[in-house]
Amino acid sequence: MARICRRSLRIRGLPLFSLGHPWSSVVNAEGKLALSLFEPRFVEAAGKLLPPSADARSAARFGYAESYPPRERSAGVLANIEDHRWIEEGHEEFVAGYGSDPQVQVLANNGGRFRILKVREEHRDGIDLYYAHVQLLSERDLQRGCGAEAMRYWAEEVSKGSSPAGDSRASQVKSGTHLLAMVPAPVFESPESWRIIGQVPTGVRVIAMDLPRVVEGYLMVPIVPSGAVELTLFREPEGPMPEVQLPDADALKAAIDGLQRCHPGPLGPGVGSADVRGARHG
Repeated sequence: MARICRRSLRIRGLPLFSLGHPWSSVVNAEGKLALSLFEPRFVEAAGKLLPPSADARSAARFGYAESYPPRERSAGVLANIEDHRWIEEGHEEFVAGYGSDPQVQVLANNGGRFRILKVREEHRDGIDLYYAHVQLLSERDLQRGCGAEAMRYWAEEVSKGSSPAGDSRASQVKSGTHLLAMVPAPVFESPESWRIIGQVPTGVRVIAMDLPRVVEGYLMVPIVPSGAVELTLFREPEGPMPEVQLPDADALKAAIDGLQRCHPGPLGPGVGSADVRGARHG
């Protein structure tokens, strides 16, 4: 039932806008986003969202992405437009140098945080427009596990090694990356499975087997030797860690064949398996 409920918190085709900074750093003292849009591409995009006059009430909204360009697995805020006004040329607040077409001022409030599941980019008349399929985060999402702090941690832009600056921390997790459990973390049979096969105690490290991916709104990462964990329950250990060269399928098969030759008969339960009761956090 949890998955069904969470699907009701999804929005498809949400228009995205970004200043390239976290929501908390761009809002005013009342916690609202006050925008003065004068560049033609932004004015055009706003015109498709806004009602024809400020007196007309509508459920206009857009997504404020906290990174630019918007990326999958990064975070943002649903911005509900509560007021707007068009500024004509000659008005004292009209910004010169961007043509004579009307400009617009928008006031939006925080409609809740979201995680970007998928981004679509469109090019129209030389304008880059972004739309996203997003998962709204419920109150329990923001309180569960490491909560909002964990989302900020993995969405943070970092530069590491040959990776370009601006990549999110989550996008740099790969095969061989060490991860440190911040809370007891259930181990699932696979990223898509809800069957728990074990648990990682707080302070214990695991090694990623592949890139993380979003499954049912959760950021999951496969781990060695098998299973998957929710990435937001982990951090990268401080200090440099050696890169781990993982064996390929042929090497693993050869090792198992060798064990079977030394110990005839079926192998016992996998090392570290456990009977853990619970469900994926959230």
